Amino acid sequence: MTRNGRTSDRTEGMVESDNRAYLTMAELIAMAIAFEQDSAEFYAGMVKTGGREEVRDLLGQLRAEELSHAGLLAKITVTQDEARIQFPPSFRLTPFALPGGDPTFDDMLDLAIDREVQSVRLYRNAASLSSGTIARLMEDLSKFEALHEHMLREMRNR
Repeated sequence: MTRNGRTSDRTEGMVESDNRAYLTMAELIAMAIAFEQDSAEFYAGMVKTGGREEVRDLLGQLRAEELSHAGLLAKITVTQDEARIQFPPSFRLTPFALPGGDPTFDDMLDLAIDREVQSVRLYRNAASLSSGTIARLMEDLSKFEALHEHMLREMRNR
């Protein structure tokens, strides 16, 4: 218990404070890997609904790039100094529920754009609080995700 009567628990790298969990660098990376893998699965599912060949090809490309991002993140070794960085709860990626019923391709496209926007925000914020190799990787990933967002918006306009 802290002086203000609230509990503060430090377990496995997470700090509980005022019922808000802060993320360590390792937790943030693990969350990002899971989100990238989930995005790849999402695009694989969209390929099945995308009618035109050019759309299916683009979705397949996005799927492959998301898997590549997960692979890059998995190779990161967090140093002791980097392990001390704490990310606020706002850095958590929000899982996206698929629309109910029989979603249209446009519904799925909107969801894909929202996923990319959230990824851009996460990686840019993480880069701003990091340094060295991790900061460069996070900045590069934010650029890739911004490009994905642009490609999806272009798809929307076709």
